[in-house]
Amino acid sequence: MFYSNYKLLLIAFLGLGFFAIFVFYIALQDFEISFKRRLAHDVYGLPVRMKIPVIKLDEMVLGVGLTPFGVMGAPVGPKGVGWFDLRPRPGERGGAIIVGHFGWKDGVQAAFDNLHDLQRGDRLYVEDSNGLVITFLVREWRLYDKNENFSKVFNMSGDGAHLNLITCGGAWNEDEESYSGRLVIFADKEYK
Repeated sequence: MFYSNYKLLLIAFLGLGFFAIFVFYIALQDFEISFKRRLAHDVYGLPVRMKIPVIKLDEMVLGVGLTPFGVMGAPVGPKGVGWFDLRPRPGERGGAIIVGHFGWKDGVQAAFDNLHDLQRGDRLYVEDSNGLVITFLVREWRLYDKNENFSKVFNMSGDGAHLNLITCGGAWNEDEESYSGRLVIFADKEYK
């Protein structure tokens, strides 16, 4: 009798042990997946500076979100550029977006005044809050009519990290106090 109780106790103990190991294994898998996601996000800090040597651009990057009207915000003044903080950080998988002004009033130089001079293969550099510098190569640029649907700029998916720069372009419309188009530079992360 003692032997059979001992046997049952041993079987119960082993069963509990295997169950505990199984639960620990599942918890470890969840932790590993969560850790990898967090690590991927934490690799890239918040963007703090953007440099484009070919057009002599060296500007501070500030976060911008949506305005009360539900449109993407922009920097308050002519200097500085804005990272759209509802999109990935530069360097992360997907399409990061940085906006800046073109053609500021009274002839004041704006951050993206020379963006239209960029050519395929030109390098853009974004420094993040961790001190990491991410390099992007210009793939193409396109001038959209301001009323045209250019939502694909915001919905980039697929493999790799992309950076889209957006500014005004085209002709100035005095009545609307706006430019006729939106210039978008499409760039891809350079992998070394």
